[in-house]
Amino acid sequence: MKFRFLLWMLGRLMAKASRDNPAFRQQLEGRDLVFQLHTLDGKVARHFIVANQRITSRRGTVSEPAVAAPSASRPSPSASRMVPTVMPR
Repeated sequence: MKFRFLLWMLGRLMAKASRDNPAFRQQLEGRDLVFQLHTLDGKVARHFIVANQRITSRRGTVSEPAVAAPSASRPSPSASRMVPTVMPR
């Protein structure tokens, strides 16, 4: 429950920064991608969409991520570990 809340709050804060903070918007310039944070067991996941110098977030996973961590390099399965996934839009 705490991890789910942290991901939700991260999305809210990044969305606000993408609206109000010119320095943050400048870093988003020219970027068009989707990234995802989730636990290894997949029970908690949230994806973040970067488009038009804005960030939005949605619950759940992206259907077909373009980049995924190879299973051989993943640490032991634990619900407390995150695996970031980046997908160009």
